[in-house]
Amino acid sequence: MRIEIEIAGATVVFTRSWFTGATKLVARQTEVTLQSPTEVSTHFNVDLLRVWEGKVFGHDVVIEKRRPKLFAGFRPQHFRVLVDGALVAERSGY
Repeated sequence: MRIEIEIAGATVVFTRSWFTGATKLVARQTEVTLQSPTEVSTHFNVDLLRVWEGKVFGHDVVIEKRRPKLFAGFRPQHFRVLVDGALVAERSGY
């Protein structure tokens, strides 16, 4: 999954690898790791909603991922990106 958003006039990219689960925010020369593939919770989680929080250019960024209840690995996930509490992007995919 790759979602590009604009914050403070700069492009910020949210990426998540469907294979490893590595999740990060990349802005200019800065990279904020939200989820590492070396953490057990990356691969084993029963919650339907996962929330990642980060700070970019002084703005609070919240990414929500909602997964289906059944066969989640084979069905698209739903992502929402909020900046300072305002919804700026919504996507579905892997």
